[in-house]
Amino acid sequence: MVSGLVQIASAVPYIRSILRRETKPNIVSQALWTVIQTIAIIAQLQSGWSWSVVILVATTINTLTFTILCLKGYGYKGYGWIDGVCLFGAIGALLAWRVTGEPVTALVIAVCVNIFASLPTIVKVFRYPETENATAWLMMSVASILSIFSVTSVSVANLVFPVEFFIESTLIGGLALLGRKKLLQQG
Repeated sequence: MVSGLVQIASAVPYIRSILRRETKPNIVSQALWTVIQTIAIIAQLQSGWSWSVVILVATTINTLTFTILCLKGYGYKGYGWIDGVCLFGAIGALLAWRVTGEPVTALVIAVCVNIFASLPTIVKVFRYPETENATAWLMMSVASILSIFSVTSVSVANLVFPVEFFIESTLIGGLALLGRKKLLQQG
């Protein structure tokens, strides 16, 4: 429960910085994350859930909120071939999951899709670190660690997303933090 609360709390600095137009979320990543995480919630519940599902629910609430803000004009508007490749890769992986119909297979495929969905944001924050809120992403890392420790039934189904979230949020948060530091030193 604490991991879910930290995850939801991470939305506060993120939304604040979006509304101030400091953070510009990538709509491709946000929309795909929302869809993928919804599928993962269903798959994890079908395969024998653990408390680690709480972070999936909290993250899905956050990404849905951020997607809506992107659609309202607050998102990153520079899309390129990387975004297109990732979008089609994610759709391909979702179709592969649909064919299998197996919950654990669905979770593993969903993680692969989630990695595709993360790439546009990772590339964006690498190029433009000022477009992401490092504090929010590092709070998400903490929530992921708490989620990993909350697993009551150790299995791929219960660990795959919290571990992937930890890697993803630490990478994005770290790039944003280091990139901003570098920008401050230059300017």
